[in-house]
Amino acid sequence: MKAASKDVQTAVAERHERSGYRADVHPVLVSYLAQEGLTDAEISARLKISRRTLYAWRVRHPELAEALKDSKELANALVEHSLFQKALQGDVSACIFYLCNRSPSRWARNGQVDVQISSAPAEKDWTLEEIMRTYSGALQQAPEGGPGCTP
Repeated sequence: MKAASKDVQTAVAERHERSGYRADVHPVLVSYLAQEGLTDAEISARLKISRRTLYAWRVRHPELAEALKDSKELANALVEHSLFQKALQGDVSACIFYLCNRSPSRWARNGQVDVQISSAPAEKDWTLEEIMRTYSGALQQAPEGGPGCTP
């Protein structure tokens, strides 16, 4: 039985090798496509190969796996940086999204807790410490964890 499964594994490996992988071309192409934000399915389609072939190539060719991983991390970092810049510029949606995903236990919106500050004197400039002390009860009632929040 084991000999038969070895024959099948060998046949599958040989088929994937005949699929046209080129170590000098494919890692570069895959890297470019991943940096553009394409998914594995979209990358496979662009290379005119099946997803199964792409996955087999990743297993058999570490340079391809590394190119995919590094390029996806770079694309994610660029988006994170862009989101962070929007949050710093005062984009409230970007702030909420960033905080809810970076620190979901502190910023989860599940069971949403709304704090009304309308009773605060308009003339007073509040410090962060005063706000935290005044509204700490409402903040402590916020749910921990959960599936996070998306605005």
